[in-house]
Amino acid sequence: QLLKEIHRVLAPGGVFLAPVMARPWEDNLFGSSLFGNSYKSWMRKKQIHLNLLSMDQWNSEFEKTGFKIVESIGYLSPGACRLIDICHYFSVPSLITYVFFKKWVLFPFLTSFIYPISYLSRTLAPNVDPSTSGAIFYILKKN
Repeated sequence: QLLKEIHRVLAPGGVFLAPVMARPWEDNLFGSSLFGNSYKSWMRKKQIHLNLLSMDQWNSEFEKTGFKIVESIGYLSPGACRLIDICHYFSVPSLITYVFFKKWVLFPFLTSFIYPISYLSRTLAPNVDPSTSGAIFYILKKN
């Protein structure tokens, strides 16, 4: 219904930018490899992902609504999905400092030592085949 309404109010020839989460997101989570479908189900509820569709399913939904897909760009590789999932648990110490000190980071100058930024940027930066990506950025045009 949301896509139909966006298509309805968009001017003819208008462009709609749509970042969407895709099915490979939960398939590639680190916890999924350990705990299987129960972890996927738990994370889906925590993250409130209602529509984790495959790229083909997203394409079908957009085309059925009347959008022309100009471009689809994958931006979360399987490795990036696993890394993001693991980082959820590395953030627990920040949650503890926030509870006690009302600050997420007590010593900002230490973050460059704790987090390997160059590794993270290499892992998260490359374009990914949209069919294997955990998230897809769509550029759509109203016909």
